[in-house]
Amino acid sequence: MGTTSTQLMRPGRHAASACLVALAPLLSGCGVGERVAQCNQLARALNAGLTPVRGYIAANPGVSTHQASPEQYQEVKALYTSLANALDAAELSDEKLTELKQGFSQIFSQAAAACGDLSSARKDADAAAKSRAQRELSRLARREESLHGRTLSYCTSP
Repeated sequence: MGTTSTQLMRPGRHAASACLVALAPLLSGCGVGERVAQCNQLARALNAGLTPVRGYIAANPGVSTHQASPEQYQEVKALYTSLANALDAAELSDEKLTELKQGFSQIFSQAAAACGDLSSARKDADAAAKSRAQRELSRLARREESLHGRTLSYCTSP
């Protein structure tokens, strides 16, 4: 299935991180226990941060169709910024998971910036700026999907 420019801001978009918590305990073997614990820690941080984003977008459907008010996009921007900051603060000792966590943080920081750009574009009635911000969100959605896949693969490998 293809990715649309609204996927990053869809309420049900972030289910993959919940899969990490469900699948990681199935792993066993030497040294894997710490990785499982850290995978679960990353999944909990992602889910805790994404819950308010999903809730806000579900309550304000204009956000996912790019028809929201500038103020609504500013709220989503704040939620994504908060999520990125929370991920930055999460301490992981596993080098690969730290790299993946930083990737998520970067994506959500960039999503916050794109939401700010959408807010300004709506306020200024700037169709070209709105289109650029929508393309950026589409690009970020593809990156997020890929990162979820890499994280799931790492967390479920023996």
